[in-house]
Amino acid sequence: MSILPPDQYLALVVQATIGCSWNKCTFCGLYRDRQFRVRGVDEFRAHCTAVRDYFGAGLSLRRGIFLADANALTVPQARLLELVQAAQAVFQRGATSHPLFSFISAFDAQRKQPADWAVLRDLGLSRVYIGLESGDDELLQFVQKPGDAAAAVDAVTDIKAGGIGVGVIAMVGLGGDRFAAQHVANTVRTISAMPLDSADVIYLSAYRPAPHTEYPQQVQDAGITPLTPEQEKTQQRALQDALRTRFPQVRVAPYHVSGFAL
Repeated sequence: MSILPPDQYLALVVQATIGCSWNKCTFCGLYRDRQFRVRGVDEFRAHCTAVRDYFGAGLSLRRGIFLADANALTVPQARLLELVQAAQAVFQRGATSHPLFSFISAFDAQRKQPADWAVLRDLGLSRVYIGLESGDDELLQFVQKPGDAAAAVDAVTDIKAGGIGVGVIAMVGLGGDRFAAQHVANTVRTISAMPLDSADVIYLSAYRPAPHTEYPQQVQDAGITPLTPEQEKTQQRALQDALRTRFPQVRVAPYHVSGFAL
């Protein structure tokens, strides 16, 4: 598993998909070593069974199920329901469903309606994590992130309407000095437009260079200066303070990615 949200480190990870369906963001190297594919239902069921047998009694220490990889929820709804049902059946504990968690991009989330999310909620989906990265459309285009800020707001609105919590992830330092002011202002504006409540979380993740990615050269060619550690801390505080003021009931926390295989 390339990466998990901080509150999912004790989840049981099962791979409904392999890789990332987009895999073109210039700053991200997490999935460059694999081609995206969706597991067949029988293959996924066998995978879940193997995971269950491997962990044995240790399953009792796990808190819910995380559907990997990068944006597993992009799978078309009919297939996704089969995959979710297979996981719940394999890891069944009496009549209680396990809470489920997963990533999806805002661009892919637009393919599902609130009614689709409500069906997934009834099957145990508890929280969906969206890598917003920035609320600034110019910066999103610069790093080749699909979709735009408005799409992210719409995606979160639909997911929340389906009764599911969200985890919104924004990056600190992305875009360096050139984008710094608009990145903060528009990220705060975008997240502030989302209907977040106490079931949700906002993560602030500092950019860290990843091997074999385009972003470092892209920044150099554009004459952009990366933020210093002190500037990075200042930007994180600005985002954190503004978002905590807007959403006093929502947890705003750091997301350290340096321990993952970037």
